[in-house]
Amino acid sequence: MKLLNGYKETRSQSLSINYNNISFITKNNKSIDSIFKDNIMNNLKKNVSFWSQYWLPENEIIILHGDENDLDWMKEQLTFFNMVDGLNMRVIDSLSNGGGGGVVGEKLTTPLFWQIIGSDVGMQELKSVGMAKLTGHLYAHIAQPGFLNSVSDKHIKTTMMPSWYIEGQSDYHTICLLDGDFIENRNTFLKTAYVPDGYREKIKSASSDDWYDILCNDADFEGIPVTYEYWAGFFVYEDLVNDFGIEKIMSLTVDFANTLDFRQSIFNVLGINYNEFYLKMSKILHENAKSVVL
Repeated sequence: MKLLNGYKETRSQSLSINYNNISFITKNNKSIDSIFKDNIMNNLKKNVSFWSQYWLPENEIIILHGDENDLDWMKEQLTFFNMVDGLNMRVIDSLSNGGGGGVVGEKLTTPLFWQIIGSDVGMQELKSVGMAKLTGHLYAHIAQPGFLNSVSDKHIKTTMMPSWYIEGQSDYHTICLLDGDFIENRNTFLKTAYVPDGYREKIKSASSDDWYDILCNDADFEGIPVTYEYWAGFFVYEDLVNDFGIEKIMSLTVDFANTLDFRQSIFNVLGINYNEFYLKMSKILHENAKSVVL
């Protein structure tokens, strides 16, 4: 079954590395449920294990957990670890019941991962799939620039790559590594799209031609609502991995480090031009959108 190709490969790669060799410094505010904390750490370690084949931090991974009542505490911890970042501070200020982020030192040697876990009733569903997904997703955003710059001396930012690729990659491998049934977790993501209701309607009503225009007119979805990047990115990335395998798709990152042109890298690595690529992907997105529940 083609749909399980990337899932099986992701799980296999994660299990092949002993993540116990990776050190963690964890600080949890007292409001965090211990069982939930353990589940998050379990998922995080699987993702660290997967990404360690492409990039591994030189120092400990610092992990901070709190809930929406701990925002001031979270800022204090960022300051304590000398990881103050303007974007993270703004994100923390805007949080009410869930979210997170990651920052790294100037030399990408010490990653810091922080997560706000909502305590209200509305977050209960997210505690089973969405919040666990967020854990690995955020770590991927630490590992991605590490990997990209490990194969280049150009100090490239991941924002130079298509956002659907970066976000889709982060979500896909994380969902593959979640506990429970992959198809069930995937279908939850597919149906809800993890976007506000208004965007679900737009996703569900978009034709293949609409998706083609979105993909082809701007390769990085710039100007498209950010929520499209995650949902659409997941299914585009999933199809790539299932067709070509993880190593081949990771080679896109390596090639991009040299070309700085993602469309050229698609041709160099996959042997297809971007027009063919987007035609195929627009049909996949249109087909998957039929299952979105409004």
